[in-house]
Amino acid sequence: MNLQISQNSSNTQSFTARAPQVRDAQWVCRKVRSFPHISPSKLYDVIETLKETNPQVFIKSATNSTISRIILGNSENIKLVKIYTWYKRIVNKVFNARSEWDIGGKDDYKRVGAILGQFKHEKVGNCGEDTYLAASILRMNGVENASIARMYADGQAQDHVVCILNKDGSPFDNKNLKKSIVIDPWLGIADFASNVCSTYKNIFNNKFYNLKPYSEIKFKKLDRINFSDEELQLLRRKHPELCYPKTNRKFMQKK
Repeated sequence: MNLQISQNSSNTQSFTARAPQVRDAQWVCRKVRSFPHISPSKLYDVIETLKETNPQVFIKSATNSTISRIILGNSENIKLVKIYTWYKRIVNKVFNARSEWDIGGKDDYKRVGAILGQFKHEKVGNCGEDTYLAASILRMNGVENASIARMYADGQAQDHVVCILNKDGSPFDNKNLKKSIVIDPWLGIADFASNVCSTYKNIFNNKFYNLKPYSEIKFKKLDRINFSDEELQLLRRKHPELCYPKTNRKFMQKK
């Protein structure tokens, strides 16, 4: 496996589309990615490969409080231990941040504030944070039918969530993808569901478990974002950069 982090971890994805709703979805995707943060999930395969090729180094670094002289005598091993220690630190940052989300009950307003703070200060987050923020931005801009959904491939649940909505404003029903738009800030893509599924299978298939070119991809709704009118007003005042610029066309509408 190539140990270099691939191009999809950068913020240089191409955003081109003709449908106004897709262009708006891509604007949301860019807004999420405008907060620089590291995703431990994107580094998982790299770390696992390093562990497989250097098992003794990682066993000692994980079990010994003091690294042996053998490891200390090898500069390459020292680098590996430092990489692994850094990786564990950012994984713990995400875990600790998420453990605070639902204390006292589900509160979407507090959660989106926590995620924004996590991006700004800790600079870490995975697809869950990216998707939650995307759905929140849509809600801030008047879209009420966006859902957070888990991805499935051939019936197998994937460790991946996206933001999904129907372009006609109807609720997503877990079945018909023909009129659905998927926003996946973690991979930097937003498009009609059929195009996103094709991209998953042909470009990002290595990011998912047992995903093949002929796999059937589905999405199942997990959650929806709920803000009160007062909370929406507060969010728009606090984060004007997440509000769609005024134009002659209404956000997520053809005209």
